[in-house]
Amino acid sequence: MMKKVLATLVASIAIATTSMADINIQWTAGAGFISDVGGTALLQGGGSVLAQLIFTASGVIGTANDDAGVNYIGTGNDNEYLSSFVMSVAGGTVSSDYGDFSRGPDLYAGFSSPGFVYARIFQSVTPTAGSWYYNSPLIAVTTYDPLNPSSDPLQLNRDLVNGDGVYASAPNNFQVVPEPTTMALLGLGGLLLAIRRRKV
Repeated sequence: MMKKVLATLVASIAIATTSMADINIQWTAGAGFISDVGGTALLQGGGSVLAQLIFTASGVIGTANDDAGVNYIGTGNDNEYLSSFVMSVAGGTVSSDYGDFSRGPDLYAGFSSPGFVYARIFQSVTPTAGSWYYNSPLIAVTTYDPLNPSSDPLQLNRDLVNGDGVYASAPNNFQVVPEPTTMALLGLGGLLLAIRRRKV
């Protein structure tokens, strides 16, 4: 009886945690971003870049706007700002900070319908007219259900961008990953079920 109660408790915690699971972004940039004009990699040189996650229903990447009031999203398109993060870690790896990048409500709103997501990285934390920026390739996403988050990460990989923007001096990676606690509890629940089956 105690085993059944324990199994039910673990399953309930796993289900509850999954239903509240956040979606977080993990950013890595290899040796750090550099601009087309050359020079020291921005992050290695002690600089910072502004990285954004953007949603578009039509699959068309819009141009940037130098107005911070609209999160640098250009007018006349359906691009929707989801969240942003300032990268300023030497070497370009901020995986330890990925949980701070985006919060659930910001991201859920953009996935209320099928469409595409992409990353935009500005050379400056406060872009102005003429600032360099990089748009990643588009990644298709289906309708996002916060009660049933996917365990498969969305990946955006690219080394450079046709002489127009900010690119990485080593492969860069943008991943949407499930909140770590959710995966840990799901793994614990799976282990418990496996042990229970073996004993029976």
